This record gives sequence, structure tokens and C-alpha cells, in this order.
Amino acid sequence: MQYKTLSVAVAAVLLSASASAVEYHGYARSGIGLSDDGAQKCSVQKQKVGRLGNECDTYAEMTLKQEVHNEGGKVFNIATTLAYTSDQNNDWEGSDYNPNTESTDAVFAIREMYTTASGVLGNATAWAGKRFYQRNDIHITDFYYWDVSGAGAGIENIKMGDGALHLAWTRSDRSDVNLDGIAANVNIFDVRYTGLALGSTNSLDFGAMYGVPNLTDAQEKAGLQDDAGVMLTGQLTSNVLGGFNKLVLQFGTEGYAHALRYFGGGNWYGLENTGQEGTAYRIIDWGVIPAGDKIDIGYSFNYASYDRDDFGSAHNYMNFVVRPSYKWDDYNKTILELGYYSADDDSWGEEEKSKITIAQAISVGNSFWARPELRVFATYVKDHKGDSFGSDTKDDNEMSLGVQMEAWW
Repeated sequence: MQYKTLSVAVAAVLLSASASAVEYHGYARSGIGLSDDGAQKCSVQKQKVGRLGNECDTYAEMTLKQEVHNEGGKVFNIATTLAYTSDQNNDWEGSDYNPNTESTDAVFAIREMYTTASGVLGNATAWAGKRFYQRNDIHITDFYYWDVSGAGAGIENIKMGDGALHLAWTRSDRSDVNLDGIAANVNIFDVRYTGLALGSTNSLDFGAMYGVPNLTDAQEKAGLQDDAGVMLTGQLTSNVLGGFNKLVLQFGTEGYAHALRYFGGGNWYGLENTGQEGTAYRIIDWGVIPAGDKIDIGYSFNYASYDRDDFGSAHNYMNFVVRPSYKWDDYNKTILELGYYSADDDSWGEEEKSKITIAQAISVGNSFWARPELRVFATYVKDHKGDSFGSDTKDDNEMSLGVQMEAWW
């Protein structure tokens, strides 16, 4: 009787569901590589010198979305995204502990699980759950510079003038800043306006997020700081030669000051670095523009400066990455990526690294964004300060060869 009751319930749910098909979206990358010191090396952070030929993992996101109600302009959707990552060393890579590597071969994660309701609050959309929220990223460096994704709730796309207002409350717990296993809780309140037209070829997005630590009594007694921080962002998007350029200015205080210096985008709050009157600013300029019919150029420039009371001088860094591609036909292209990173952090040390990657690719179409794409690549990375990358040979340079696929759908 229990099984029969369950069957009836499942059938009722299926029959009552919307007739619309389930949407399936995703992202994936994987490949194989080797270096002059064993397996393929990815010793330098890709946000610093670029991602082409500098990713040593298998990573995938799979999103399922279902419209569960659509009547009288009232639309409800449910979406979920599962992610998988592994070091791609073996055929079978599961989530169990591997005693040979003394680690877990693969990790599974829930990236999204949320519901949206449109047409109930006028033209706006209400949402709640865990989701990717209003993310802004530079693809060639995989750098999410404006992003408060996580568990939360909000109302977005409130039409106002040329653009729209978006309001959200998300959470950014810090499990690595804890007391007796209790994660430090940080709430983020995000307000932004997008799509303000400035002439016929420019638009402006701007917003503010307020990070508020919500500590337990025990955490406060243990000395954890609960200083709130602000992060302000302005982004000007311009149409250039049939492509686009984005100029981004950001300013942060307290925990957000630390995040701006270390490639944070908003959903990570540097709670352990508060209480020192920290401030930081970051300037980003990036885009993709064509240079004739055969060449596309992706590029990114990034500069940040971080200062606070306990620093002898400000901690600064600068990096640039440029990725030109030459299209031989609709399916074949040659790609070059050059990256450089330099940081002067006073007592925290100096760092200077560069990367060059050459790749031959096959893709579905000749657009810069055409995917799936299969690449054969060669990468050379140099540490200009002469420090070791951590390999057994203690070299200050690395050479890698490999093949990678990247896809989104």
C-alpha cells in the first residue's frame, strides 16, 4: 500500500506539471597534459596570467530548469545546478577518500537551488534560494569581479527608466574563520541599477553591497571583529568596432578592501582582516573587439591598491592578459595568450610572473565565443623573481603541452 500510494503521488505530480520541456544548460572543461616536470603544471593562478593552457582540472556545471506554472502572466520556475570537479588523473574519480593520493579524487557541489516568481510583483521577479546572482566575470581569466552569489533572496528587474533596479540579501559564511566549528556568519545586502543608457553606444551599471558580520557571543569574546564593510562598483559598457569594452571602478572598506586586492568579487568578505581601517580600490578594463574579419582580440587589464593602518605602505598589484585569435575558416583558429602579473606587497613580499600560450583550436563557428572548442596548446610560465613553483626541480620556469575541451550550452 505504501508503494502504491507513492506511485499515485508521483503520477499526480507529473500530470500536474507544466507541459514545457525541462531546460538543460551547462559548462564543462577537461583535457590531458604533461610538462617538463611530470604532469601538466598550473602553478600560477589563472586570474593573474590567464586561463588558456593553465587549467589542470575537469570541471562541469549542469543546470536543470523547469517552468512549473504559467497562467495569466504569472510564471514560476525552479532551477538547480550541480557541479563536479576532479584532478583528471584517473578513469574512475569518485568522492571517496583515495589512500594512494591521500585526498579525494573528485568533489561534487550544489551551486544553485532556487525558485523565481515573475509577473506577481508587477514586472519584477522575486526569488529565493541558492543561486548565481548578477555575476560579472572576465572569461579569459575566469575572474568574477562583481558577484554576490550564494544563498539568499531578492527582487530583481524592477523597471525604472532605461534600466532596472535589483535588491538582494545573500549570505557569505566563512568556515575557515570559526570558533569551535561554528562558521563566521556574514550577511550581504546588495543594491544595484543596471542598463542606464548613456548615448546610443554606452550603458552604465552601478551598485553597492554592504557586508555585515553576524557573530556569536563566543566568537566576539574570542576576539573576532564584526566591522561591516562597503563595496561600491561602477561599470561602463561601450560598443567598440562591433565588439565591447567594459571599464570598471571599485572601492571597498574593511573586509571588502582585502577582497578587492585578492581577486574577490563581493561574495567573499575578508572577516579576518577587519578592524584596521582598511580601504582599497580596483580599476579593471576588459573586452573583446574584432580587428578585421579574421582577428578577434580579448583583453584584460587590472590594477588594485590596498592600504590599512598596520601596513608600512599600500599593497598593490597589476596584471594584464591579452588573447588574440586568427580565424582560418569557420571551424579552425589559432590562439595566442600573453599574461603578466606584478605585485609589491611591502612586508608580504613581491611577485612577478608571466605566461605565454599558443593553441590551435577547432570550434563550432568562428566567433570568439564559439563553443564547444577543442584546443591543442603549449604553455610557458616564468617566475621573474627566481622563486620556485614548488616542483622538485626548483625551477623558475615551466613548460606544458596538452589538449583541452571547453563547452557551454
